Amino acid sequence: MKRFGIWDFIFWLALLILILWVIFKILGIINTPAIIEVLPYLSGVFIAGAVWQQFKSMQHDLFHIRRALKRFEKVEYEHGLMMSGKLEH
Repeated sequence: MKRFGIWDFIFWLALLILILWVIFKILGIINTPAIIEVLPYLSGVFIAGAVWQQFKSMQHDLFHIRRALKRFEKVEYEHGLMMSGKLEH
């Protein structure tokens, strides 16, 4: 199950704004003052921030997976010892 969080929304919104701005600029629809020229750079910053948050979230998830795997390996090892009669109570 894929969760759709706020950072996913920010990423796609910023990417959409950037793409629309480039298309409208190429078509000559946008003839803007300098302050609006900064819009693609701001979108780029938000895209980078969203990607960074996704990366941090993935690191957090991987940490929990590694911890669960270590616990599982310990249980599996002890189960093997118990089944072979080598585990002392």
